[in-house]
Amino acid sequence: MQHILIYVGTQFRHNEPLLSYTKRHIQNRLNTIHQVYFFDENDKALFLLLEALVSQPVTLLILTSKNSFSVVGKLLCTLTEDSQVINEGMLLPSKTEKQERNSYLLHYDQTYINALLVEPLQALPELLIEAQIHYEVLHLFDEGDDVAILLDPIAESYDVALKSHLFVKGWTIVELSSSRYGELKSFIASAKSLLGDRIIAASNIITHVIASLEKAGKKVTCAESCTGGFLASLFTRESGASSVFEGSIVSYANEIKTSWLGVDEQTLIDYGAVSFETALAMSAGAKEVAKADFAIAISGIAGPTGAVEGKPVGTVFVSICSSAFHHAWELHLHGDRNYIQMQSAFHGIKELILSDKALFFS
Repeated sequence: MQHILIYVGTQFRHNEPLLSYTKRHIQNRLNTIHQVYFFDENDKALFLLLEALVSQPVTLLILTSKNSFSVVGKLLCTLTEDSQVINEGMLLPSKTEKQERNSYLLHYDQTYINALLVEPLQALPELLIEAQIHYEVLHLFDEGDDVAILLDPIAESYDVALKSHLFVKGWTIVELSSSRYGELKSFIASAKSLLGDRIIAASNIITHVIASLEKAGKKVTCAESCTGGFLASLFTRESGASSVFEGSIVSYANEIKTSWLGVDEQTLIDYGAVSFETALAMSAGAKEVAKADFAIAISGIAGPTGAVEGKPVGTVFVSICSSAFHHAWELHLHGDRNYIQMQSAFHGIKELILSDKALFFS
């Protein structure tokens, strides 16, 4: 059963923090969102979409602004041959099965509908819809990028559906779904047996990294240039990060690379800020400054300007430093500035994981 998220109201188009919060909250509850739609208040196309979806085997989460909450209720009543009533101060369809403040649930034919009134700066109303299908996520680390094909025969034997996509080079994400939770667990066990230290089962890879580091009593730090702190934010936005992450350095200027990280000025002169040598020095310097067990360093050209001869936009160097490992990789990424920054950060996460398989794949 697909989960479809529908936003009704201009507030969602222009309030990125609110939009991000609502999507994250819903995804944490239902594991996945299959489709997302946006409509302005009184957009006639909303009725046409609802008309096409009602009676289908889907779950609809309709998030509305204050001005569109009652309008959505009227549309739902029209489509389900119902009428609106006032119940506990809320105007809602009379066939509502369950309600909480600013949230109600309808079940019509094969469709489950949860309408929520969302107000800026307020907590999201309670979600009343339950997942009908169980989901899990696998992370496959392999340069072949088509390793997910190996899982197809096992998935068939456990009646598990697979959908895979390339996340960054060498990292494929596979979404698993099944109506039986036990079959998912059995499939994951078989997949791990087959693929060994190439597979991690985790809906959130960062929380997995944090938990692995915490269990081992290890710390991680970052030294960033082109990503401007985005890599560090991947850790700090997760609860529990303080147990493994004590700080990082955004060394955007060369002067900061030398004074804060100890990168030799001659290294910058001879090789440039975007180079193997500088990335290696940044990760070593960050590890020393933070007294961490692992350090991730990133330096590159995110664009759209900044390219130099031999180093086009998208040239990025990632380095990992630990007591047993010190290496750097050259990447050639594509996309706009923000996409290159995000890819760079997740390449850093990937190389951290692969630098100590015994720690992160256990």
